[in-house]
Amino acid sequence: MRILFVAEAVTLAHVARPLVLAQALPPETHEVHFACPTGELRWLKGLPLRHWPLNCISSARFLGALAHGAPPYDLSTLHGYVEQDLDILDAVKPDLVVGDFRLSLPVSAGLRKIPHVNICNAYWSPYCSDTRYPLPDHPAIRFLGLGVVSAAFRLMAPALLAQHSRVYNKLRRAYGQPPLADLRHLYSQGDHVLYADVPSLAPLLAMPENHHFIGPILWSPNLALPDWWHQDHEECLYITFGSSGAASLLPSLLRTLADLPLQLLVATGGRVDLPRLTANIRSADYLPGVEACRRARLVICNGGSPTVYQALSQGTPVLGIPSNMDQFLNMQWVERAQAGRLVRTQHMQPERLRAVVDDLLNEPRYSDNARRLANEISRHPSGPLFCHFVEKCSASA
Repeated sequence: MRILFVAEAVTLAHVARPLVLAQALPPETHEVHFACPTGELRWLKGLPLRHWPLNCISSARFLGALAHGAPPYDLSTLHGYVEQDLDILDAVKPDLVVGDFRLSLPVSAGLRKIPHVNICNAYWSPYCSDTRYPLPDHPAIRFLGLGVVSAAFRLMAPALLAQHSRVYNKLRRAYGQPPLADLRHLYSQGDHVLYADVPSLAPLLAMPENHHFIGPILWSPNLALPDWWHQDHEECLYITFGSSGAASLLPSLLRTLADLPLQLLVATGGRVDLPRLTANIRSADYLPGVEACRRARLVICNGGSPTVYQALSQGTPVLGIPSNMDQFLNMQWVERAQAGRLVRTQHMQPERLRAVVDDLLNEPRYSDNARRLANEISRHPSGPLFCHFVEKCSASA
């Protein structure tokens, strides 16, 4: 079967997830093609797949739009996406196209009548059992206060979700496709939808037959490791804000935690220069996240699903410090499962932060619930489940 993966590289997660699934496919039975920006080629090095260059908006533009509550794509950009999608689809002629946050693919794959598989998270699904949306970080909080902005957001959230889908509906109408109700339907649009979650952490109601839980898609970079990685095995915390978290908070966070009797393992993602480090702080641009989470007593991250699931897969509780809606949605379910806690950036005062860290380290229910979720994650191996899904698609083609 010829399969094309299309990765919208606005964050590293949207490259990593399809890459893990692409690697899971047996190369002797599948011809694998992978479309992503050339700037992401280092993650594909040595893999048996054909690369296709893909234009994407920059991470800075994407994250900047999210920070101000604005749609990250304009209509002209989306038309350009469809044109490039069609060029790649016509060149590859895949039997199946798998996209991760490439929001133009439902249109372009539909035009070529190629089955489209969409990787997303269940907390964005219109079938999610809880459709309340938490307030993400927004500049208005600084001026009006968290309480006022939260109350306004609760009233406006349905209209805002619909507003964010407006530009995509203009695109869909231009190509003769029906409009979608709101952003949730857009994010979960596809002939098949693969949720990179376990059901208990983001339960769905009346899930359609073409929607499938395949489990968390766990990825770690295959890069050279610092010498200290192989030497240090002391009790530790693992700290990373990934490619989309508030990395500027790292220096103050480390100052707050530096006197803990633990090592602090820090992955910066190459996004921030750390100040002079104390002896118990070890840092690198990238670290093998799953192994770091296994070593750690606590993981501190942006609250997004990639690092959170790395932690939970190892039975390690999480402190999430989210900024965008996706991260807040994920962390609200982690808090409900009592496998971690959420701290808003407005609440990063040293005393409050230390109290939360002490609670997570010393209260057994967090690690107990994280281990419970680790057992569920182990029963949802994304690679084998994806291969089984592809086999069913091949048999029905």
